[in-house]
Amino acid sequence: MTQDTQYLTTNNSNEAVKFINKIRLSKKNKWYYIDLNYDGKIYQIKAYNTWLQIFRSLDGNSPNCMDSGVSAYKCHILEVLES
Repeated sequence: MTQDTQYLTTNNSNEAVKFINKIRLSKKNKWYYIDLNYDGKIYQIKAYNTWLQIFRSLDGNSPNCMDSGVSAYKCHILEVLES
């Protein structure tokens, strides 16, 4: 089984959230992987639906809860990126 990683480089947090959510929607009920270079900081994401199991940068891992709703999911991504 191969890992299909998506890549994005951006300085715009809203663009990052839209990209991550677009990948989530295209991978319903499947694991998805994203390498995000946001504002010069590298994030590695491993997720399933709205569960961000791994949302890692050099600052540590910032996962969310498993049963997160879409609004909370997007809010969590924004909070991590803008912190």
